[in-house]
Amino acid sequence: MTLSGSAQAQTTNMSATATVVTPLTVTKVTDLAYGTVYPGLDKIISGASNSTLMGKFTVAGYSTATVYISFTLPANLAGSGSSAGQSLLIDTWNGYQGVGATQNTGGTAFTPSVSTSSVLLGASASNVFVGASVHPTYTQVAGPYTGTIVMTTVYSGS
Repeated sequence: MTLSGSAQAQTTNMSATATVVTPLTVTKVTDLAYGTVYPGLDKIISGASNSTLMGKFTVAGYSTATVYISFTLPANLAGSGSSAGQSLLIDTWNGYQGVGATQNTGGTAFTPSVSTSSVLLGASASNVFVGASVHPTYTQVAGPYTGTIVMTTVYSGS
């Protein structure tokens, strides 16, 4: 059998498209503030006690997106001024996060020192609250102590 005619190549085009969402913004609203701490007496700041002293971040970005959050946390607060060269143990990290969350309600509890957590962004922003315990010794040198808490955020892609 003989086929007559010639084959013709067929071509067509398609587009590649993408929509980039709003970049994330993270804002520190309040510091984790212990106020007065007494030698030999631990001070706990958590959603269950002293919740208004918890540190607060807001995370804003693309509405309803899931965002991963992780933390770099100090193991000690460093003394300055009259307490220079001294350190104050800080541990037992705790937190709340979520749309409309306050320091101890409306959110999801998480442990900043353990793993990465996820936050579902609301129409405007989500709140992230962080607390911990400090443990001054009985002979703790009086003076100011500070440390830096770093929160890192990234879209999860879902």
